[in-house]
Amino acid sequence: MMGTLTASLWFFREAFLKPTFTGQSKLKSYVIKSAIGFLIWFAGLMAWILIYQKYRASWGELGDKISFVIPLGEP
Repeated sequence: MMGTLTASLWFFREAFLKPTFTGQSKLKSYVIKSAIGFLIWFAGLMAWILIYQKYRASWGELGDKISFVIPLGEP
């Protein structure tokens, strides 16, 4: 996930701010796709974290089995 963000940030200047060069349009497309990929993964991860934090206790045994560290008490 961080690789896509790093690639987007690293190549942004080359893709969008430098004078036009051969292959720049392909580089732009890769930078945009990499940024979109990062946003999708980030949104999915945040959704899972929020759902897990809110509902883990109500999942009973399954919530305990998928926990690395079992929190004490109810949220």
